[in-house]
Amino acid sequence: MVGDPQGEQSATVPCCRVCWGMTDRDTEFNWRVYAEATCAGLAVLIPFPFLDLFFELSFLGKMPRAVFAVRRVAVTEGQLAVLRRNDDKLFSARSCATVPVAAMLYVLKRISRKILYFLTIREATEKLSEHWHRAFLLDHIATRGFLTADPTAQVAKSALEATIKAADTSPLQHLARATIRRAGRVLRVLNRVRKRGPGPVIEAQEQRLEGAWEDLAGHFEALGAEFDRHFEAGLQR
Repeated sequence: MVGDPQGEQSATVPCCRVCWGMTDRDTEFNWRVYAEATCAGLAVLIPFPFLDLFFELSFLGKMPRAVFAVRRVAVTEGQLAVLRRNDDKLFSARSCATVPVAAMLYVLKRISRKILYFLTIREATEKLSEHWHRAFLLDHIATRGFLTADPTAQVAKSALEATIKAADTSPLQHLARATIRRAGRVLRVLNRVRKRGPGPVIEAQEQRLEGAWEDLAGHFEALGAEFDRHFEAGLQR
């Protein structure tokens, strides 16, 4: 189990069939909630094919556990496994037959993007914004008590993916672009974060994002409401 059921928000909170008003804490920027998402987005800038993917997937895989730990909400390993992104399927046994072709296409795509660096910046901007939205929704799931039982984890996962797919991530892209421009030597920064936690570069990003996040409260409230609708629909199926 991860988290403390007696912590900030217990996992025993009733299901979202009761309407909850979002609080300031629900939409504020908390670096510990968004740390893995930020690093996953910055990983796209690593100039080496496969190494960029390794770092991105590594941080994304840690995201659910990190968010629930921050909020001190109890969650089972099975629930965490459901909430993780499905990018690990790239390395599944079923995909082995297509690995050579997929690998070649991936390398060609990455090399072209590294040569045309502005394409890499655009991709990193889009991914970082998407990862921030994913982190917000995981935080929403954790703090609002959506995982009251194991079966609801799959409903929450489906609602999360549906919300992300339909979401307009553009409101965060200017912040993502500014974050990327200030990242410096990305590989060194991410390797430090992965091993020892945030350093001065990341901490400076945190202070800047805290102020900007307040202006996006309405966007996040709408995102949370959209997730709630998908979750309720999933429960009724």
